[in-house]
Amino acid sequence: MDSFIEHIGKLAVKSILYEVSATPKPGLVDRCNNGAHNDMGFFTFIDSIVSLSDSFKEFARIGFRKSGEPPQSIFASLQRYGKDVEQDMFKSTGGVNTHKGTVFLCGLICAAAGLLHKQGEITIENICSVIASMCTDLCGNAFQGIKHKKQPTKGEMVYIAYGLTGIRGEAESGLKTVRQVSMPVLEGLLDTGICINDILVHTLINLIAKTADTNIYARHGHEAALYARDQAEVALSLGGMLTPEGRAYIDKMDHDFISRMISPSGSADLLAATYLLHALEAEHVNYTGIR
Repeated sequence: MDSFIEHIGKLAVKSILYEVSATPKPGLVDRCNNGAHNDMGFFTFIDSIVSLSDSFKEFARIGFRKSGEPPQSIFASLQRYGKDVEQDMFKSTGGVNTHKGTVFLCGLICAAAGLLHKQGEITIENICSVIASMCTDLCGNAFQGIKHKKQPTKGEMVYIAYGLTGIRGEAESGLKTVRQVSMPVLEGLLDTGICINDILVHTLINLIAKTADTNIYARHGHEAALYARDQAEVALSLGGMLTPEGRAYIDKMDHDFISRMISPSGSADLLAATYLLHALEAEHVNYTGIR
């Protein structure tokens, strides 16, 4: 058990490193610039990832140890541990939120993989099914009576204003966006000779084009979110990272999003989750140390 739990944690760290390293990412921190952020950069993300590196193994261990418990009870344990993980992140970044959404999604994925390592086959569909079970009624519980809350969070304000459930809704749906939008793009491009950097950026552009990024809604509202989606659609119509014209447009998008302070960080969280899910299924099949 221990060797594969360690492996789950390593794959999570790899996925998060891949996400921040993919370049160019319009409005997001990458190897070239800080995107639409004045308080963080590439090395802030590295510091954060180092602080989180052991946490994903623990998420997997919690899933493994509690695999016989009711799914929502497992989620409660993950939620308690996740709050401590967030504090470690904030200490490493000087209070900057680099990976809160990623910790939530990838923590759930690691826990589901740990549970399945004990109970069944680790596949994308099985992981997502476990997550949906753990997150049953998550949105209903989280947003009940939210309109009367004195100091709602950004995610809660987006729900009040637009009815968007954001990352909670994604988890409750069993990562529906990942399964239907980003995973087909990512897996369709792997083993085609295209470099992983370009595959990741192309997948990200698809996510920006086809999802309601609640971080953009929270910072800038509906019009900016639609603008970001429209720009991503144009980039894809030109071929995205698969053509010189598309690549040039994505570079242009990066400068444009920076000037407008548009950061599609919700899409970035989904990108990390997408790669992690793919890697867990692919490497579980080939991993020689299973059981």
